[in-house]
Amino acid sequence: MQAVRGLRPLLLKSRQVFIQRNYAKKKKKDKFPKVTLNDLPNPEGDWFTEYNKRQKTYNLHLVLGIGFLAFSIAVGVPLNQYQFYNHLPEEMPEIECYK
Repeated sequence: MQAVRGLRPLLLKSRQVFIQRNYAKKKKKDKFPKVTLNDLPNPEGDWFTEYNKRQKTYNLHLVLGIGFLAFSIAVGVPLNQYQFYNHLPEEMPEIECYK
């Protein structure tokens, strides 16, 4: 019984916290300043040179990928690396139990 008496003030305080809602009374300051369109970064330099630089690397990757594909097909076909075993036989086999 003594433990309940000791916890009663804590329980009442926690209950009051949940009952009271003072959200509209206190105005808290914002942690961050308000952002406007003037704070956005401005473009600098010539976009065409940057675009050409990026396109050069993309085209290099494309050419290397196509070259590697052609090389792997050219090496794999003579070595019979591309056998998929999905061909159909010329004649169906005769099964004795169906006669």
